[in-house]
Amino acid sequence: MFVLRMHAEGFDVPTIRKEIKEKFDIDMARSSLIGTCKAKKYKNIVEQFRNSYLAKVKEVPIANKRYRLEDSQLLREKILKEIDRVDTNTKGGKLLLIQLSGELRRVNAEAREEMEKKPQLVQQAIINMGEMSDDQLFEHKEQLIRRYRGLTGGDPIGSGTDSGSIESEDNEQPS
Repeated sequence: MFVLRMHAEGFDVPTIRKEIKEKFDIDMARSSLIGTCKAKKYKNIVEQFRNSYLAKVKEVPIANKRYRLEDSQLLREKILKEIDRVDTNTKGGKLLLIQLSGELRRVNAEAREEMEKKPQLVQQAIINMGEMSDDQLFEHKEQLIRRYRGLTGGDPIGSGTDSGSIESEDNEQPS
């Protein structure tokens, strides 16, 4: 279950192997991990873990706009304190003042950009799509492409059909 949960949360095989080794002192083969993560009999368990993980996205502090703005404000206050302590009578002090002023402008710009963003549109899309299986996501993508084609008569950029093949797309196709 530990392996399936980590896979559902997006960890790669080397990271999962490392965690298993550290926590349980077990050395799992890469192929065993891949086989376990991709096994059809565990598909529902992986989807449940993924849905649970994605549903809790708002619990991560940085996912909250207010938290990000408060963090920016704290950083801004620290920079202002440092600016007040700078000795501008020395060359080093003047250089430090320039650096701190640039950092203050960057923090202010980030905060301004954060305020101008549309609130949680991306988070809402992630939550809605987090409840979908991989097959449902693929079908949703296909529906969007069909709708786009119907409206514009063309293909959106990067929407080429996916044959599902594992062959390299770099190989030339015979004429």
